[in-house]
Order: sequence, then structure tokens, then C-alpha cells
Amino acid sequence: MSTVLAEVLMFEDVRDQKHIDQLLREADGTEDKGKLGANAILSVSLACARAAAAAQGLPLFQYIGGIYGNKLPMPMMNILNGGAHSDNSVDIQEFMILPMGASSFREGMRWCAEVYQTLKKLLKERHLSTAVGDEGGFAPDLKTGEEAIEMILEAVRLSGFKERTDFMISLDAAASEWKNTELGPGFYTLPKQQQTYNREQMMEYWVKLVDSYPIYSLEDPMDEEDWEGWRTLTGKIGGRTRLVGDDLFVTNCARLKKGIDDHSANAILIKPNQNGTLTRRCTVCSEVVSENTGNPPTSNQGRNFTISVGSTSGKYAGTEILTKVSDLFHTLTGYSSFSTIYFSNISGYGKVSHNSAQDTLWNRYTYNELSKYVYFVPSSSGSLTLSYTAEDAYGNQVSGVITLTGTPVTSNSTDIVLRVAPGGEV
Repeated sequence: MSTVLAEVLMFEDVRDQKHIDQLLREADGTEDKGKLGANAILSVSLACARAAAAAQGLPLFQYIGGIYGNKLPMPMMNILNGGAHSDNSVDIQEFMILPMGASSFREGMRWCAEVYQTLKKLLKERHLSTAVGDEGGFAPDLKTGEEAIEMILEAVRLSGFKERTDFMISLDAAASEWKNTELGPGFYTLPKQQQTYNREQMMEYWVKLVDSYPIYSLEDPMDEEDWEGWRTLTGKIGGRTRLVGDDLFVTNCARLKKGIDDHSANAILIKPNQNGTLTRRCTVCSEVVSENTGNPPTSNQGRNFTISVGSTSGKYAGTEILTKVSDLFHTLTGYSSFSTIYFSNISGYGKVSHNSAQDTLWNRYTYNELSKYVYFVPSSSGSLTLSYTAEDAYGNQVSGVITLTGTPVTSNSTDIVLRVAPGGEV
């Protein structure tokens, strides 16, 4: 860094990130950064971005994100480790919790910390190790991945939370570590359990887990070169679970494009250290945004949706009949990652509420209000129609109409007319 890269960047303007990163790639001259090393190149790339931000008097996140650098992600806490990250008996590499019901990043972190401490207490009570793995999760000796999930869910309940509505689970299988090169492509051997699966058996294992537990996402459930397995598994459970490609895509545009064309996976993990520079990381992000939104939509582009729903009589706790605005919108329209949603021209029979039946729907939901809860209640047989316009972080807009139909609400019930679960099921 102090010789070759320093000479390359001498007297260059750090505000021109694209040019800076191009010079860094040319100085290395290899596709995999094998000459100078990805760590060195990425460090310099990010250092230039930090210097440019400091020169503008801006924090780094705002310098990169501009006026849309105003969101914090939902925390995903690594709570239990296995696989290559620990010396225990569990083959799945990471078990993570997501505070789906938290109203803010701060609250979500507090919830996760409470469950983490409860799990530690639970492990001690059962005389299991509370030593941590390479990434901070506990690493007890457990018989199966299912036992690990059961313990986490017990910690969730003992902490006073509910599974699915408050917390869901994400797994990182790191299945590329399981590929059996002796048996050939499509065979997996779990090294700690010493159990071998063929491709079909491996996929059925994941389907069973998703059917049995509140699984929000599976990261690398198949080997990085098992494209057939990825494609088939995505067809089986991709409509209700995020199938995340980390080893599969390695933040590489060519592999991401292949996955999109092949319908393999439906989510990607972005890591700047996998492709060497900040610019290339942004290029991959742009490819993902383009795939999610298509060509930049205009105000008259959109989709129309009609969903028929029934009602269920009886009393239900509020959190059991509500859905987040962002989940609702994504499920009904297929669009995601929008920072603002406007609902207008609400007509027909019934009402749309947020947070409580006494409140009417907010016409506009901004980025920090998309976690508010909403539900739809028709007052008599018929339909309820809402027009919507949504705007993403890049200013692109989509619009359309949502029509809901259902049965009337009686005076002695709080009927469930529409419920969208965290996994996106109606």
C-alpha cells in the first residue's frame, strides 16, 4: 500500500471513487486481485471514500448514501454457532435471530440482547457450554440443528416474546463445506454427524425445517456450484423463505446474473471484501435493485391485484391479526425496498386501519413508518379498493390498485380479513 498503490494514487482526487477504484484494479491486473491482494486494494478504496467524506464534512454513510442514507437495517444477531466456526457437534454454521416485531433498530438490538442472555442462562441450567464460537454465538454440543432451533425458540419464549410475530430465525448452512467430492456433484456429507445426503435429500431436509420452524432465511443451503439444487430449492420454498447466496454469488455480477437468469436463490449477501473495491460493491447493489424494480418505472406503470379472503370469528390479540405495511405491500405487489408508500382513493365497503381500529389509514408511509401494523376489515360483503404509489430510494415510482374482498364483520367479533405472515404468506 505504501509503495505500488501509493504511487498509483498520488495527486488523484479521492472524490472520484470510480476513477480511484479503476486505477486500483489496473494496478493489480488480475480478476481475483491475486497480485496485490484484495485486502490491500479494498482498504485503500475505502480509505479514499473516508477521506472524501471527511473533506466534505460528512459521515461516511451519508457521503455514500446521499439523502437516502437514512435507514438502519434490521439487526440479525448470531446467537449460536456450529460448522467451521466452532468445535462443537453442530453442522449448521450459524443460527441467527431477527426481531421482526421491533419498532426500531434500538429496540431490536435490546430484544436480541435479552434473548441472547436468556439462552446463556438456559445453557447453564442444562450444563451445556457457554463458550462462544468464532463469531460470538454460543457453541454447545447439541445432537442436531433442530435441537439448536428448539433451544433458541425456548429462549425467545422465556424472554417474553413470540415466535414469528416478534422473532424469526435465519440459518447459515455454509453447505459448500459439506460437498462430497468423492461421490461427485450433488452429494453432501455433514462432517460432524457423518451423515450423507444426495441433492434431493438435502433439499427435503431444508423444506422440512421451513415447514416446522419460523425460518426467515437460509444462507448457502446448497453448494456454491450446485446450480441445479439451488434452482430446484428456490422453486420449492423461494416463495416463503429468503434463500441467500453468499458463497454462491461472492458479490460477483456475473454469478449474480447467472442466478437471476437461472432462478437460483432470491437474495444476496453483499460483501465488499469479496470483490475488492467500493465501486464494484455498488455495481452489484445496482444489479439487485434493477432486478427488483425492472426498468425505472414511470407513474403509469404498475400492476393490479385482487385477493379474495375469508373471515374467522372469535377474539384475537392485536398482534395476531396485524401485518407490517412493508410486508403487506411486498406480498400484494411483489415490489420491495421502497422508502415511501402512498395509499389513496380508498373506496368500497369497510376500513383500513393502522395500530388500532380507532385510527384511519395514514395516506403516506415513510421509511421509518413502514413497520407500522395495518389490517383490513370490510363492513359488508363486497370489496375494498386502494390505489397506491410507492417510491424507492432512487426516486423510481410504481403505482397500481389493490382490491380486497371479504365477508362482513359482525358486532361481536374481530374478524381476520387479511393476514400477511412475516414470511409473506396470505
